[in-house]
Amino acid sequence: MTKLRASSNTRDNLATILILWVIVAAGVAFASGYALGVPPWNNPDEPAHFNYIRHIATTGQLPELKPGDWDAQLLERLKTAKFPPSEPVDSIAYESHQPPLYYLLASPILNATGRFPLQEQVGALRLFSVVLSGITVLLAFFGVRTLFPQDRSLQLGVAGFVAFLPMRSAVAGSISNDALAECVATLLILTMLWVTNRGFGRRQAILLGLLIGAALLTKMTLYLLLPLALAAALFAPPGKGAKNQAVSSRLKLVGIALVIALVIAGWWFVRNGMLYGPTDIFGWQRHDQVVVGQPRFERLDGATLSYLATTLFKSFWGQFGWMGILLDERLYFVLMLVSSLAAFGLALFSVRVVLSKGFLSPQQKASLALMALALLAVLGQVGLYNLSFIQAQGRYLYPALLPITLLFILGLRELLAPVHARLLLTLSVASLALLDYVCLARYVLPYFR
Repeated sequence: MTKLRASSNTRDNLATILILWVIVAAGVAFASGYALGVPPWNNPDEPAHFNYIRHIATTGQLPELKPGDWDAQLLERLKTAKFPPSEPVDSIAYESHQPPLYYLLASPILNATGRFPLQEQVGALRLFSVVLSGITVLLAFFGVRTLFPQDRSLQLGVAGFVAFLPMRSAVAGSISNDALAECVATLLILTMLWVTNRGFGRRQAILLGLLIGAALLTKMTLYLLLPLALAAALFAPPGKGAKNQAVSSRLKLVGIALVIALVIAGWWFVRNGMLYGPTDIFGWQRHDQVVVGQPRFERLDGATLSYLATTLFKSFWGQFGWMGILLDERLYFVLMLVSSLAAFGLALFSVRVVLSKGFLSPQQKASLALMALALLAVLGQVGLYNLSFIQAQGRYLYPALLPITLLFILGLRELLAPVHARLLLTLSVASLALLDYVCLARYVLPYFR
């Protein structure tokens, strides 16, 4: 009997891994469709990201954000004309204040393709983002596997959601630091889950320090996740082989993580302080001086909040190009209906977690709470950004893709009997893949023909 059970588990594991790789391959194929089918520069901020990479590739130095790097009239004219190939974009450089990790990783690709036509250089850089997006799908799968190790349908459902979310496929097919930000954020959340479930020791401290350093050098939308990661380490169970851990020992391990992070990323903030001034180590003040005229909310009222919520929702699922390619309103209505059902189901699931003893282990409850806090941290970051500029773009929520997707699917699944759960997840992933195809073939590609 034991041998039969082990054999069955082995077959199930092999089937799960096979389906996972099919999902990853299909997700990469969709993202590649956007990467190769959309003409250069027709993704948000793409010219500025490309010029950052090109500056590093040609000079070996990081760029400085300077007055003139933002030209609102030029940008609007080019966006309206869909960036005709005859129009240069060399002067668009308003992303030069961004942390440098993505651009440093991408610059060798540009150097390697420098002899090819511009469109092929753009394609190669976009495919780099596609590869990063595929890695994120795998990380999301292992994040759920850490939390629910026996729930294969949930693991694959989350991976499929991440792989086939249409707007994410479009972002994954663009030149942007968003793909790396998603990847680093998902790995950071996965590490928090590991620490919460398996303990916090020296190895975990080193890994956490490396990831915090990487996050600091990747994108500022990740910064509110970092205090949460440190808090998860402080309150995690002892490391392997330790029955308990003194507060001083725990603080020492967190200190090790912080020192490693500062060694990795501290130079960036010192450089910014020398370049932009000691009170502007993030480059935010220089950015505000350069992008004069970028739209802002005049006041925070009901109409503003309604616009922010509606646009964030639409662009989370699919609002392509420079936010100018929208789907049929009926599709948004269906997505809103499904999202409302997921939210209702999640409320029921939360009640069951609180009231039902033994439904989840203490580690699982702590991990789900951690996921919810990670989502709130990313939402807070988006809210803070929109207090300065109008940036109601759903891609800014993607650092929280793992918690968003997991909570969404848990909510949907709560509404059905367990016997139907696997069928529900299969239909949901298949429907999302179909939507991804429809967005690409029916809305995005025809727009540029």
